[in-house]
Amino acid sequence: MKDELTDDGHPKASGDTIEAIVNRLLDFMYSEWKKAQASEKANPPTQGQSKKQKVSRDATSPESTPSEDEIEIDDDVVIECPPEWIFRGFMAFMFFGPFHENREAGRYIDLLFLENPPKKDAKKLSRKTQREEKQRTGLDLIK
Repeated sequence: MKDELTDDGHPKASGDTIEAIVNRLLDFMYSEWKKAQASEKANPPTQGQSKKQKVSRDATSPESTPSEDEIEIDDDVVIECPPEWIFRGFMAFMFFGPFHENREAGRYIDLLFLENPPKKDAKKLSRKTQREEKQRTGLDLIK
């Protein structure tokens, strides 16, 4: 995402859209999920490993996706994801992610940024500023 968006959350490439960026992200995440499945099939956990260490099937995956036949997937290949597939946390990413609309609405989560916030936003993200804002608006009375 860092290479795809400007500092203020707009697409970097001319003519690119947020929808195209999100579709590339979904394809990437789907490819990574399929590679993890293939790796789990090729190297099942040994007897000393607990069941919690096993990679489980994603609950959001479509049942019709054939995974039994795909044992090896080349690391450089990006598999196009089915249109109905999303990864866990996708909706939270869309609502709180580093897109311009989220930044303008003040609903982005700064931990999703790969770098420090812009200098102009750094001060308003400090704890001191947040406490002062709560006192000013009276939200500190609600606990």
